[in-house]
Amino acid sequence: MSLLQFTHGNFDVKQNAKAITLTLNHTDISPALIKSAILEDKNTRYDNTASFYAACCFKNQKVKSNTDKINILSQIASISFLVTNTILSGHSSQKFLSINQSDNKPSFWNKLNNARWDLELKIWNCSMLDECYSTEKNGTITPIKQCP
Repeated sequence: MSLLQFTHGNFDVKQNAKAITLTLNHTDISPALIKSAILEDKNTRYDNTASFYAACCFKNQKVKSNTDKINILSQIASISFLVTNTILSGHSSQKFLSINQSDNKPSFWNKLNNARWDLELKIWNCSMLDECYSTEKNGTITPIKQCP
């Protein structure tokens, strides 16, 4: 059974700077194949960071198309990585989002800093033996027949 945890913070020790980070931690010894993952904030699901940013931090801007998503993302300096279809080795961490305060508008960064407390990552993963699990909230693991 893969033990996955979602953590977040607002300071990057390596850079010695304020930065919002979202990290997926794998605390088991065996590798885990992340089949899919979604962000959830206050019972609203987001399949991409642009939609989440629009909802949490750009409420007055509507996201209706990919062009709108690109316009929102062009206003944000961030580093993000897809978690889906990746293998996490045992006892490893994958930072999948990092947003420096100095590179972004203070109003956006502060809104995101507050919103991260309500953010959850729902993960569907399989072991190398093809045993599949759903991980939610505080690391609650549920065996499932197959990943979505």
